[in-house]
Amino acid sequence: MKNQNLTIVTASDENFIFGIFLLIASLRKNNVNHKIFYLAENIPDRSCGILTQFNEVYIKHIDKLPAIAYQKPEAFLAASELGDQYLCWIDGDCFVRGDISDFLFPEENHGLMIRFRSHQENPLRFSKSLSIDDSGITPETVFEKWKTDINENTEYRFETTTVNNCFTLDRNYLPLVNRWYDFMKQILERAMSEKTEVGFAYTHSRGFGLSDELALNAVLNFADMSIPTVGPYLLDQSQEKRLLHLGLNPKPWVRWSLSHYKYYDEIMDIIDWVNESGYQLPSLPMGMQRKYKAIVFIQIIMEPLHRLGKRVKKLKGRVILPKINRSFK
Repeated sequence: MKNQNLTIVTASDENFIFGIFLLIASLRKNNVNHKIFYLAENIPDRSCGILTQFNEVYIKHIDKLPAIAYQKPEAFLAASELGDQYLCWIDGDCFVRGDISDFLFPEENHGLMIRFRSHQENPLRFSKSLSIDDSGITPETVFEKWKTDINENTEYRFETTTVNNCFTLDRNYLPLVNRWYDFMKQILERAMSEKTEVGFAYTHSRGFGLSDELALNAVLNFADMSIPTVGPYLLDQSQEKRLLHLGLNPKPWVRWSLSHYKYYDEIMDIIDWVNESGYQLPSLPMGMQRKYKAIVFIQIIMEPLHRLGKRVKKLKGRVILPKINRSFK
């Protein structure tokens, strides 16, 4: 195994603390023994005891941030105080399969390991916020907006955009994190002063909110500063040793969905390992208890009806139905 000079970094508010528990437990179950730094946003200390029972978990508590997008740079800068050469961010809705320890480091002579979207995948990132008339692998209107707002370099560096759910940075490039953080503050403060949304070039994939991912891409492409050489992303190269992302909502600890159900047994195995290893389990939602697997499966089958009900409820609030007055004798 490569040297231990790496800290895994993550952060969340209380809505994701069960996800953080699964992430940390999966790391330790699979003998990934790097330090773990957790930035706990607006979470009482008593709620984090379930995390500190694992070895070398360091927690810093902070008040609620103005935007969830600030969590990553806040956590990176705080975790850097532990002194390790490499800082590896992992989202709180991820878990690992197998010992990924060696795959967390950038390859030699590279300062950043991060996944770039393929040419086919990249246009889908902007499908909710841009019209079909926008051209380019990354839309030209997005590049133009980034170039104008950064106002430094005139040519982009990368054709496609990064995925920020996991990436590792050499601490020599921490100024990049500071610049990223300052740029997000600039975007959000402008939107607040103008009483507008952050705009299509910085919108989260859900179609609203500030995306830390796109803000980082703006800086990586157009900031006139030392940018790390990017090495290949290694955490999706092996089926036996990889990072798995529970993207999209709802999360399994809230309600299982069909897209996540393929991971059901793996997640139950993590919970079983915690229990069998003598660690304390958090209060388990019904969906996180193996004995209710049949009920979970029924819920998944009923999911389309659940979504339909939500749409009908939303429509009822928008449509005024005519009143029918009838009298009966």
